[in-house]
Amino acid sequence: MDIRIKRGLVLAGVAALAACSIVPVTPIQPGASAHLQPNEGIAAVVMDTLDPVSQIHLIPIDGNGKGLNLPSMPAGKSLALFQVPAGTYCLQEFQFGRWHFFARSGVRLGCFQVPEGRIAYSGNLQPRAGDDDNAYVRQEYSPRQFLATLQSQYPSLAAAYPTAGPDPVADDEKDLNDIDQEMASWVTTTDGGKTQLIYFRNNTNWPLKLSEFNFENCVNIKPSCAPAKPDLLVAPRTTVMYLKVEPADPKRYYNFQFHYRYEYVR
Repeated sequence: MDIRIKRGLVLAGVAALAACSIVPVTPIQPGASAHLQPNEGIAAVVMDTLDPVSQIHLIPIDGNGKGLNLPSMPAGKSLALFQVPAGTYCLQEFQFGRWHFFARSGVRLGCFQVPEGRIAYSGNLQPRAGDDDNAYVRQEYSPRQFLATLQSQYPSLAAAYPTAGPDPVADDEKDLNDIDQEMASWVTTTDGGKTQLIYFRNNTNWPLKLSEFNFENCVNIKPSCAPAKPDLLVAPRTTVMYLKVEPADPKRYYNFQFHYRYEYVR
């Protein structure tokens, strides 16, 4: 597995930060359920530490909504879920022993996107203290392990909401989950079936480029069935709507399939 390490530094200090004026979001208890409101999703934060850590705080980078707070986490891998507004969240601070580490100004660490109506996996966040009074954070992406933990600890939520890579559309593939794919794709239908939207999601921790997109078995659609080379860059753990497909003649039946290729961006 290709593991990318984000080498952003976080500063060290001995005193805890002052309490935030906004009460942070607390985790959903294991086994509990949640009812998402419009523009809400579930942030699935996995901490993977060598030693117990405390005062873990993640913040939305757009400044809207509350931060996510974990008072303490044991050594090893631990999962916590939060019901939050859709957006991008980053690790801001944590405490190890008497040392309090927090992100330098302008540095974003352990970031991940939470789409509306879905459970978004943060990747395994691995804060590590260095020998120079600094700390480092890396994200290791282990989707199969995450899904097994999610289904074990939060069975009702795992059954109620798809993960950040949505379930495949085909009825005979409902046991699969596109979070296992590096570049996932799916189709949603709008306007009473008149329009279909094609989405792509990069489930890795590094950029991917959609390099080729080709329709197959297309009937009565617009845009045309011509092969395309989108050169579409999809950022890590990000979902993009790529194409809207409609019937060329609204009074006639339309149909299509597609395949695509993507490349790593080094």
